[in-house]
Amino acid sequence: MLASMVAVAALFLWPGRGHSGRGVAVAGQLPAGQDADAPVGEERAERPEAASALQVPPKAAGEEALAESVGALLKQLESPRRQIRAEAERQLLELGPAVLPLLPDRRDLASESVRGVVARVRPLLQERAARGATKASQLELRGQRTLREWCAEVLRQTGNRVVCDTLSQADQDRLLSVESLAGDFWPVWEAFWKGTEWSWRLDAEAAALRIERRPAEAARAEPLAVTTSGVHRLVLERVQWKERPNAPPLVRVRVRVTAEPRVRHLLWQFRDGAQRGEIVEPDGDVLSLRPFSPESQRELPPGGGEAEIQFDFEGPAKRPGQRLRLNLELIALAAPVEVPLRFGELSELVNALEPRPRRQRAGGVEVTLERVGLIEQGPEAGTAVVRVAVLYNQAGTIFESYRNWILHNEAWLERGPGDTIRREAASEPTFEPDGRVGMAYRFLGVKSPQELQTFVYNAPALMIELPARGTLDCGPFVPDTP
Repeated sequence: MLASMVAVAALFLWPGRGHSGRGVAVAGQLPAGQDADAPVGEERAERPEAASALQVPPKAAGEEALAESVGALLKQLESPRRQIRAEAERQLLELGPAVLPLLPDRRDLASESVRGVVARVRPLLQERAARGATKASQLELRGQRTLREWCAEVLRQTGNRVVCDTLSQADQDRLLSVESLAGDFWPVWEAFWKGTEWSWRLDAEAAALRIERRPAEAARAEPLAVTTSGVHRLVLERVQWKERPNAPPLVRVRVRVTAEPRVRHLLWQFRDGAQRGEIVEPDGDVLSLRPFSPESQRELPPGGGEAEIQFDFEGPAKRPGQRLRLNLELIALAAPVEVPLRFGELSELVNALEPRPRRQRAGGVEVTLERVGLIEQGPEAGTAVVRVAVLYNQAGTIFESYRNWILHNEAWLERGPGDTIRREAASEPTFEPDGRVGMAYRFLGVKSPQELQTFVYNAPALMIELPARGTLDCGPFVPDTP
């Protein structure tokens, strides 16, 4: 009997320069001189791809075309001619990080020379992916649209999903006019909503920014300090002063870190001793605050889409009323590259007594489809159960955090074009001695084995570390007293 199933909500975390321009007018006229029919947020010109002898199809041609291109280049790497091998290697690099999930594991490559090229190319592309993932999305807003249309426009430009489905229809249809806002995502995003009737929050289950009516008290509440670092937004939410008998008082701060929804975060890592706190006196003198636990190494799960982190510093004997400056250095483990692994013809495996496992690899991950079951009678009739095993070929602390994130990998069934069944629940993971992690997924509403055509498992095929560094400058202030 399979392990008991538990419902699991899809959990994603997401993921600079300031913005330029003016803010938003609600249900009003466009700025003078601007045509109401002028194009808004028009498509940006794409940089032309470098020409290649292989005529590699663009990404828009789909994953199959890209996979064919990579396969052809890998074949050319076996050529006895050095010039052909060098050109194939150059073109692999030119294709960019999108090919990372398509590069075979070295165990699957028979040629030593091809293994050597892939070993050189992979880290270069991973570094490029890391640089791209760290950069803030660029957002440019101008013109007039409904609130609902602005949400779609932000998604189109940045890949960051925005939802407003809990608002009234009247709110969703309200016209908002923007003269010009452009720059890094977070500054533009905050400027867009500032002074309006709506606020936003990160919705973990939707992996999106959710727009809501702004509570009356929220209009008066401003964060103590805000800064951005690439895809991250860092907010100083609270400062507390805590007296201790026979010991220096504590300055306790609470910081919220949010990343753009397009970036999936798996784990936060940081050392308390790497965080710097300072009190700046009116005359400019700086008093350094010592971390309370400088040797503490901490790891935090995504926490529903945001990290809310508390830091303690040993404070001065006298309560300060001056400026507080925090220099933070955090690391987020993120998955900027995910690849859907597809297993077809499932009906052949349904309820098989001795099914033959099917394996697929992408980048550093191997997924094995072990068993497919269908309950056809009883109270759970129509429930399909698919069991898989996931293995990463890279060891270390990054991959020891299975328990924190593997539950949140997406999986679904396809009965035909456009006919998808999302998983209803997932089992608790099982951990094998060889490092494999077993998962079982349940799907409802399956009437017959013939409906089980394809199982798709969306696996992070590349994991990188994203820094979140920034300075939060607050003051003059008087700390709260717990």
